[in-house]
Amino acid sequence: MLRPRIEPDEPSSEELLASGFGSHRDLQIKERRVAIKAFLLWKTRALLAQQGIEPHAEVLGQFTAKIQALSNEDEPQYHDFKPLLQALVGPKKWRLAYLLFALIKKYTGRYEQCPRYVICLNKERKQLAERTRQLQLSNLVAALEKWTPSEERTAVENEQGLNKIFAGYKARYRKFFDIERDPDSEKAIGYRLNEQQLAQERLRDGIFILQTNREDLPAGKVVDSYKDLKEVEALFDDLKHFVDLQPIRHWLTRRVRAHVFLSILALLLKRIFEINYLGGKSTLQPLEEISKSKLVIYKVRFSEREDRTQIIPKITTPNPLQKKYFNIV
Repeated sequence: MLRPRIEPDEPSSEELLASGFGSHRDLQIKERRVAIKAFLLWKTRALLAQQGIEPHAEVLGQFTAKIQALSNEDEPQYHDFKPLLQALVGPKKWRLAYLLFALIKKYTGRYEQCPRYVICLNKERKQLAERTRQLQLSNLVAALEKWTPSEERTAVENEQGLNKIFAGYKARYRKFFDIERDPDSEKAIGYRLNEQQLAQERLRDGIFILQTNREDLPAGKVVDSYKDLKEVEALFDDLKHFVDLQPIRHWLTRRVRAHVFLSILALLLKRIFEINYLGGKSTLQPLEEISKSKLVIYKVRFSEREDRTQIIPKITTPNPLQKKYFNIV
């Protein structure tokens, strides 16, 4: 059974971009096996590092031994791990302790497994992600320069100004900024870019990871199977939305069948157009361009004394790009 899925945390990005990629169509791919126990230990250390926690070596050793002792038959209980986890994360960090246990519990029945991963790097998506991020960061830096916290403003007013800058979809970029605060009042007084976070994000750009339990398929076939699955999902989405399969406002069987047939035919023509003429890209751009072409209705009156008129339809003059798409059709 092929079970491709994206696993953004397994394994680390630094390891993913090591040498060993091979070319497969428009991707760079390579295989990797990751032991579940090794991943749990790595993820635990990473979460502790994010919180600025340096666990005692003896406690970390005990935790490592407990993880290594897990078998597929074990079903961990929180009360068994609670004392060790609390010693690991320190006092008043019970949320983090439970988060670590939830991570361990997630892999119940798979502790002794060493799953097969196919790591894929799309260089085009990597470049696009870098350009998009740079543009957004430039806009945010400009907004932060205008924000310039003032001594006259209260801490709440400064915080409101920050929240406004990072409102909506821009909140995802807040992790790339460290807000400098006054040590006494905790009032925001400035900012700086988090270069370490940026570097980690660049490593993940353009990467997706597929996991499979099929040992008989080469890595390239695993990727192709995943793309086929995505293609089928995209076609069903097109069938429901792009060609408007629903609602079906018919009652007779033959009319319902005719409606579905025409919808499938429209989907087929769309895919032929995308594959054969657009290089696999979406038809949305051609449709958007063609939609600018309008039908203008002129009503011409031949005489002021007689009520003789004629309707003359006229299409706006197509531009070169519209002519190209019309010729392709």
